[in-house]
Amino acid sequence: MAGQNYYPGQYEFQCLHGMGEPLYEQVVGSIASGKLNRPSRIYAPVGNHKTLLAYLVRRLLENGANPSFVNRIADKEIKIAELIAHPIAQVEALAKEEGTLGLPHPKIALPRDIFGEGRRNSADIDLS
Repeated sequence: MAGQNYYPGQYEFQCLHGMGEPLYEQVVGSIASGKLNRPSRIYAPVGNHKTLLAYLVRRLLENGANPSFVNRIADKEIKIAELIAHPIAQVEALAKEEGTLGLPHPKIALPRDIFGEGRRNSADIDLS
């Protein structure tokens, strides 16, 4: 998305107010200064305390995870090439390592097994 074939109106990034300023500056800065010069909207959630707290907890859970881009960008130990690696290339590399593409994760139950052995979930459809 950040390639050279961008045209205005194609897309925009969004940034939660008060979060990710260094990344925001890279996105909106001028091309002459080595930045992307892409539109980015800063937004703030609106609501009462109860709904805002739930929203912020969800964002923290999403962005606070160790493998998240937002978390990893500040880690000086991570090489840029690793940080910007294409996710499909990463999946293909894992497929070569494991011998097949799309192995189920051993710690994530299949849909039919979500409720445990005492109760079968409805039949799932394998779309892979």
